[in-house]
Amino acid sequence: ACMGKTGILLCDVSVHIDELNSCYGRIDEGKMEEISYEHFMQLFYTDYINPPFNKFYKTEIIKKNHIRFPENMSLGEDLLFNLDYFRHADGVCRIIHFPLYYYRSDRIGSLSNSYRKELFELQLNMFGSLRAFLVEMNIWNEENAKIYYRMYWDRLYLTARMCRAYEKEHSEERRLPELLKDPVWKEVWEECRKRGQITWKR
Repeated sequence: ACMGKTGILLCDVSVHIDELNSCYGRIDEGKMEEISYEHFMQLFYTDYINPPFNKFYKTEIIKKNHIRFPENMSLGEDLLFNLDYFRHADGVCRIIHFPLYYYRSDRIGSLSNSYRKELFELQLNMFGSLRAFLVEMNIWNEENAKIYYRMYWDRLYLTARMCRAYEKEHSEERRLPELLKDPVWKEVWEECRKRGQITWKR
């Protein structure tokens, strides 16, 4: 019934295959929850928004609005695809609180091995697109802004850490001083500070 609406249906994800196997045939035990876009960033923070594997899309919406994954991106394409889809939904996320997907998460690499030279620019692009979406959908409220800036600061800080770790192993690379000069640091820091989210620079 939910998929009959012009919306998007999401489900929970399990990282334990035994849990997923034990759930077969018991989907009727799952609880359905509806959350409006007014709380969009809370859903983003709990990782419901970004991945494509926890969603049931309506083909009609995708075809009618020519929604595609960006082909020129190596990171962040899932988010841009989903934001485009959410633009054409009805402003409500419907979540089946039941693990319908198993996500293998045991492939863990070091900070230096997982670092990409374009990671900083990708973060700027993703969070720029995210804010544009929130403003466009008229949901740039204080709750969403607070979570947005807190997550943005954490991603910037992690990117800097990864860059530092990478450059320790690759002495010919020295991008970090340049990245730290970008005005985005001051902007995000000030927005977090005035909301009482961080009180010292890490």
